[in-house]
Amino acid sequence: DFFTGVGKRAVAVELIRRHNYTASHAIFLAPTQTLASQFFSKISSLAQNINAILLLGSQLDSWGRDRWMNCFSEFRAIVCTPQTMINLLTGGFVGLDNVGLLLVDECHHARKHHPMNQVMKLYRESAAKGAAGGKLPRVFGMTAAPVKECFENLLAEEINCAGEKIGGTGSFAEEELSLLAYDDLGAAQLQGWGRAEAERFLYGVEGKEDGGLDLIGFMARELRDVKKKERFLSTLKLGIRSAVRELGKWFGAKLIRLSFNAIFEDFLAGMPGSRDAETQSQVQSCNQVLTGILNREQSEQRASDKLQCLLALLRRLEGDESGTSQVVIFVQRQAHCRILYEYVLEHIPTLRAGCLLGQSSSSDDADQGLTNSRRSLEDFSDRVTRILFCTAACSELLAFWSSCLVVLFDEIASPREMIQILGRARRCTEKVIYLVPQFDDDFRCRL
Repeated sequence: DFFTGVGKRAVAVELIRRHNYTASHAIFLAPTQTLASQFFSKISSLAQNINAILLLGSQLDSWGRDRWMNCFSEFRAIVCTPQTMINLLTGGFVGLDNVGLLLVDECHHARKHHPMNQVMKLYRESAAKGAAGGKLPRVFGMTAAPVKECFENLLAEEINCAGEKIGGTGSFAEEELSLLAYDDLGAAQLQGWGRAEAERFLYGVEGKEDGGLDLIGFMARELRDVKKKERFLSTLKLGIRSAVRELGKWFGAKLIRLSFNAIFEDFLAGMPGSRDAETQSQVQSCNQVLTGILNREQSEQRASDKLQCLLALLRRLEGDESGTSQVVIFVQRQAHCRILYEYVLEHIPTLRAGCLLGQSSSSDDADQGLTNSRRSLEDFSDRVTRILFCTAACSELLAFWSSCLVVLFDEIASPREMIQILGRARRCTEKVIYLVPQFDDDFRCRL
């Protein structure tokens, strides 16, 4: 149990370097493919004498026994996800008696039905039966936010390091949290912005009860799956209202544009597909209406006070030629993160920025047309980009090896998430800046 940023993965690299590979393998489990790829790159640079391999992706499903045996005879250190490890164990390609060291990153996931816990379940069953001749691997679990179930499932003893014992590492920002207040009175005026207001806004027919163009309904009808349609409607309407309240009307329209482009991607690219002439005409009409709404709101747009506060901060950082620090801006919702990134680039074109949304489900539209996650992270690591917009989920599932100035754009959902995010400011000169509403006492109490 070490705080985020203290160097858990550096310890893991050292354990891999010191492991005796004459009779067993070392396996590193990471909860995501991106995190596994990052750690493999770290091993490749810091432990070049170790013959390691990264095992990821569906292409492994086609590997036969001979190929797996050749892999294990050639490579002694393996980096993979828990699901890959389960496939290896249940398929009989590797046994726990062949593994001398098992490193489990973000081990607080070892609970309930997570693949990481399934791996440890096989370990616990072998331990209970006294299997493998007592040759079970040593297990090194790493987390900044442990839970009791995690210790039990890893058969681990709970040892907490006193803060003074690790305070000299220089890994923490001395001023961990700075509050930057914005005037939220403008946002308060939009709190009553509900369904009726949303529909009038979207259809562009102020005050007209019937006969308006049902833009969202038309998009939903294009989705054949009933459950997907219901999820789309509830998520989109809730997202529109929150986007308008927190950012402004233009952002609500932009959110619709993301979903519209994803649903009718083929048509907008000049491929009408199997749609009949009437449907094609409706798509064109909806596209024109949506474009008109965006243009209207762009010309009348007033950025929310919260957004103006962020723009002022970024302009100050951009004008600081002596500043070498990179900046990570955490946003809770994927769609908000994507739209915020595009908006900021429009207003500060010289900003070297990237956008990282983490793992998206097949129903997410926010990542349409974005640079893939791995490339965005590489650009940030190589300092091609200086500022990175990303979702709060990335605080745990991605490792930022360099020190960063951290900006929290939205309210953090949980103490665990806060622990993970605070660890991104790794040097004593770095700060974490939290944008907070000036007149919301409840927000400050929760903080």
